[in-house]
Amino acid sequence: MPRFFAVLVVLLVGSGRASADSDVGWQFLPGSNTRPVLWADGREPMSRVTGRTGQTRLEATLADGFVAFRYDADAWAVQIGLASGGYLSFDPKGSMTFALVTFDGLVSLPITFTHGDLAHTVDWTHVSAHYADGIRGVLGYGEIDTGTYSREHLRWTTAFQAGRWTPYLGARVLIHSIPEVAPLGFQAGLQWDGRADLPLFAAVDGRAAAEHGWRARLRGQVGARFEGPRDRGVQLGLECARGPDEKGKWEGREDPYCGVFLALEPQRGR
Repeated sequence: MPRFFAVLVVLLVGSGRASADSDVGWQFLPGSNTRPVLWADGREPMSRVTGRTGQTRLEATLADGFVAFRYDADAWAVQIGLASGGYLSFDPKGSMTFALVTFDGLVSLPITFTHGDLAHTVDWTHVSAHYADGIRGVLGYGEIDTGTYSREHLRWTTAFQAGRWTPYLGARVLIHSIPEVAPLGFQAGLQWDGRADLPLFAAVDGRAAAEHGWRARLRGQVGARFEGPRDRGVQLGLECARGPDEKGKWEGREDPYCGVFLALEPQRGR
């Protein structure tokens, strides 16, 4: 078995080198990503800092992803990637004191098939959620839940790039959850990239899940978007959201807010 995997890696690396000239074949760590970045998705693996209203006035995400393998054909491509992130929320106390309130960890394995302007992604994702000491200073959330929060889900999304516009649809099913909840959820969104004329963007994401009684979670963004290092977009913008909160152990509680954010997108381009 080890010999089989060694031969497989050699073949993939070798074919990746060959495809550098032909643009057809396997690539190992290709250094680019065909999966669309869903800007207004609150669990997209993007590093970002947000100052906002609501219960947690400062939130930070440390997240990124990469493509492990990709096969390019003349008209289509398929890739397997890996993404992970830490989602932190803070309660600023003044005098440069930031009490950590919650920490959510995420690991995702996305597989993306692209054909023309269509991109279909199926991803397996694990999420765990935790409270930190700062939860004691946050009011309005009632009794602290010290139970375990852990879940895995499968999600499908399809995005269509129509010039500057990218609409997308998705569905999610929980395959394991502690505590147990209803498994189904749906997602839809639309984003606009004005970089052809102006470095501006706008995005909206909506989702609803059976575990929240199908109450909608809506998030909208507008701002400026610039080309950063290694084909990464850099965003500076405003966002507002309402509906069931996405933070693990607070998921389902209402926490509407508006805020200012700075974000670094994952690497893109082909």
